[in-house]
Amino acid sequence: AKIVPYKTKPRLNGSRTSILRFRVSTNKLRPIYNLLYPVGDKQITQIALDLLGAQAAAWLWAEGAKINKDGSSSLIRVGSTEEEATMVAQWLQMLVGASGKLDENHVRPRLVFNPEQTQKLQEQLIPYAPKSRSHLFKQELWDVSSIRSARTELHLGKGEHQSQGEKTKTMA
Repeated sequence: AKIVPYKTKPRLNGSRTSILRFRVSTNKLRPIYNLLYPVGDKQITQIALDLLGAQAAAWLWAEGAKINKDGSSSLIRVGSTEEEATMVAQWLQMLVGASGKLDENHVRPRLVFNPEQTQKLQEQLIPYAPKSRSHLFKQELWDVSSIRSARTELHLGKGEHQSQGEKTKTMA
């Protein structure tokens, strides 16, 4: 793989961000792609799940879990077919020992976990959780409405934490 530095397009304030991009030729990636996606479409396969570990399961949970007020949870992004969702459910059961039920009442399948299984998943995956998403692995309930209203007040300039800038007279 080649590491190629490049800069983003200038933002409104004129600043740019330097980024390192990893580039790999298609010829080198083709065997791996064929191994992961034998049909050619992006799909979840048993081979791909066997290659992945608890860190991938933690990302799956961080990206697709919705915790309900009663402690149960539903996990979306488990594939586009029932077969893929079943493979993901078996994979999670093998990794952390939590079993979920397949919910077929949506366009894409979901896995539903009861409160005990949800807690088991969170406790087992928290060491592998991305630091920016570690709050999703704790049994914390956030009052989202108060956070949203506080953020709105700050955006509108009516919040208590407003910095006192230099006040100027209006032209009118």
